[in-house]
Amino acid sequence: MTPNQSAFPHLPVATCDASGAFCGFTQTSTGMSLRDYFAASAVQSVSAGIIAESYTDNLSAEGKLARAAFEIADAMLAARENSEAVLKMSLDKIVELAAQRDQLLAFVENWEREITDGGVLDKLEGWQREFAEEARAAIAKAKGNTA
Repeated sequence: MTPNQSAFPHLPVATCDASGAFCGFTQTSTGMSLRDYFAASAVQSVSAGIIAESYTDNLSAEGKLARAAFEIADAMLAARENSEAVLKMSLDKIVELAAQRDQLLAFVENWEREITDGGVLDKLEGWQREFAEEARAAIAKAKGNTA
């Protein structure tokens, strides 16, 4: 086995289409390499050793390492759950914003339709003509009263 030969080729890999939308999982022959696995184990061992040294109880060295390893695993699971919760909240917010955007677009389309098809411009032009006529009449009346 070469250093980078796959140790876990059975692990599935997520696939996406051109737009990035999730399509499913496929089997791959390029899983985690044995070197990757050993490196991850070494990091965990070193971390567990450092944590285990801080324990002051009467556990054996092996017991302290085991306890530290499970504490690391529990912390990793908690972080993973938190990440999934944050991701779900983010996705929920995206869905909410998309719905608000759709409502706003519908409002704008209705507003534009009302302006063009509903005769709003015609009404505004009519009001403008009425105001101009009333203003002219008021000016004429004022000129007639002051003369």
